[in-house]
Amino acid sequence: MREIFQCVIPGEPTAKQSAKFRTFEKNGKTRGHSYQPAKVVNWEAYCKKWIAEAWGGKAPIDIIPLIVTVEFIFYPPKSLKAAQRKLIQNKQLVRKMTKPDCGNLEKPITDALEGIVVTNDSRFAETRISKWYGIIPSTLITIAVDDNPEAV
Repeated sequence: MREIFQCVIPGEPTAKQSAKFRTFEKNGKTRGHSYQPAKVVNWEAYCKKWIAEAWGGKAPIDIIPLIVTVEFIFYPPKSLKAAQRKLIQNKQLVRKMTKPDCGNLEKPITDALEGIVVTNDSRFAETRISKWYGIIPSTLITIAVDDNPEAV
């Protein structure tokens, strides 16, 4: 496995859930509209900015199989146990086993990588996602090429 990209995005990660849907009346007809909340749209745009800067303007890659590893680090809640807080104060990470779920956290990151680092997020043959509590909220992204000839 050969790493080809790394990026750290500062700030509390934001999950991307299913699109919201609303109905409204227009010209006597009921219409529908799906949308993502502004917080999600802004988070994805923010991620794209950091990813583009880290990628340095190179052309998106179109090779497979790619492995993406994403670590989401959240600020610890006040309800965290004292022993866990002590670990975090000693610059260790503590597993986060509450919402949001990994799939909803992963989606805005892989969408943000698309068109900048990779031509299409379907190039990710494997994803490794983890959630942690730590001192500095952030998202750490690593992309690697699986050099195993049997994997292709």
